Amino acid sequence: DPQVSAVSRPLAILGTLQFLTPAGTTEWAVGTQQEIVWQSRGPVSRVNLEYSTDGFAAENVLIVSDLPASGRMMWTVPDLVASNVSLRVSESLNSAVSVVTPVPVKITGGFHVDLPAAGARWTVGERQEIRWRTLGSVPQVHLEYSNDEFRQHRETIAENVENLGRYEWTI
Repeated sequence: DPQVSAVSRPLAILGTLQFLTPAGTTEWAVGTQQEIVWQSRGPVSRVNLEYSTDGFAAENVLIVSDLPASGRMMWTVPDLVASNVSLRVSESLNSAVSVVTPVPVKITGGFHVDLPAAGARWTVGERQEIRWRTLGSVPQVHLEYSNDEFRQHRETIAENVENLGRYEWTI
């Protein structure tokens, strides 16, 4: 009967968000530029992008706010050496509409060895300085040497040494 009708209670239709990048196991180095890509479906206005090292239980750090509902951005990875960094994109006006990266991102530090220089020859009994530059906050280092480019052979020079960027070694 065309005269029969009913009106529902107010209804909210929420959009969804999805990460396209990163997706899966990812490792990023401190200071590098990494692309983050997300997309929305349905009614999503603008979004915020955040990261956390505790799965957003207590910590969340805003990367940038008021981004397009679907988009991409280049992010300079902060000095946050950790194996459990989650990213979240959430609607600016309704944080209940959000998505967290399916697998946490691992952020690593790095090193550049300045001394010894390539081709250097050191003699047993000599005292030599090893120097390096650190990328990211790495409080302690483990120093090793190898005579086969670390394919099979490695020898420990020192373990759990405070990272001062240099070490005096008696060979």
